[in-house]
Parts: sequence; C-alpha cells; structure tokens
Amino acid sequence: MPGSGTPAHRAIIRTLRHSLALGVALLLLAACGSGPAGTTAGAGPHPVRLGDADLQLELAVTSGERSRGLQEREFLPADRGMAFFFGRPQRARFWMRNTPLPLDIGFFTADGVLREVYPLHPHVEVHVRSARRDIALAVEVNRGWFAENGIAPGARIDREALRRALRAEGHNPSRFPLLTESGEGS
Repeated sequence: MPGSGTPAHRAIIRTLRHSLALGVALLLLAACGSGPAGTTAGAGPHPVRLGDADLQLELAVTSGERSRGLQEREFLPADRGMAFFFGRPQRARFWMRNTPLPLDIGFFTADGVLREVYPLHPHVEVHVRSARRDIALAVEVNRGWFAENGIAPGARIDREALRRALRAEGHNPSRFPLLTESGEGS
C-alpha cells in the first residue's frame, strides 16, 4: 500500500531495487562484452597462411587496438597471434608495456613479404623498431613460432585472407597499403 512502512523500510526496498537493476545491467553487459579471456566479441581469430604455416590472427586495426595489442594477456594459444595494420608504410616500433608473454614480431612490407623478425621481451618498455621504413603490417606471435614453423624473411602472408578478415570485422581493406594493388612488388 502506498505510503506504508517506515522510512527505514522504504530505504531498504529502494536499495534492493537499485542493487537488482545494477545486477541485471552487469549480467547484460557481460553477455554482450568479451568472449573467451582476452578476446573481444566478434573479433577473430581469422585463419591466415604465412609461408607454409597456418596461423589464427586477431586484428589490431584502430589506433586504440594497436596501442592495446596483447597487453595483459596471460596466455596465447599455439598458432595464434595478432596482426597490426598500418594506414601507410612506416618504420614500425613496438614495446611490451603490461605484456607478460614472451613474443616474436614479424614486420611485412606492402607486398606481403616478411622482412624482419625480432624477439619481444615481457614488460620491456624500450621500443623494438623495424630497420625498414616501408612496413605495412606487423604480426606478433608466441616466442619461437616463426623459427618452429620454418618462417623466415622472404616468406609471404596471404593478403586475400587478411582482406577477408578485415571485411568480416567491418573494416575497409583498401585503407591499408598491404591490401591494395599498389602493395604489389615493393
């Protein structure tokens, strides 16, 4: 009945209602938010061939995604990695802030050719820079993945698979030099 109960009773009821609403909101957010640990909803991984090896890649396309990278990841499954797309060829640089995993990074030119591979050490905040100034893509994988799979500079990444992956996540592949016809023959 309206107006009945003590002020303390009404305050308890009001608190319970707010708590229930907050709980429902958190459940809905969790259901719509991230998938398995360290992944985002609807994001990859996407199958991509690199040389003679198959790799599952998550995509880092926006500046925020590139900045976040694999930070805070405690585990990266075998044959899994992250592809970092650049809007123009450049001298690439990466660091390992808040990244506890030992990784390797491969730098690719616009023709899809792997040019350089470097180790990345956990939590090291000194940049690892590409020697070349025409890098269009970087791929981070578990330490040793390139060597274990016989992937060395000169190997090619499947650019069509990267195009499909970008489209699947709602990105326009033509924004990236690696994925345009002008990316041929660098």
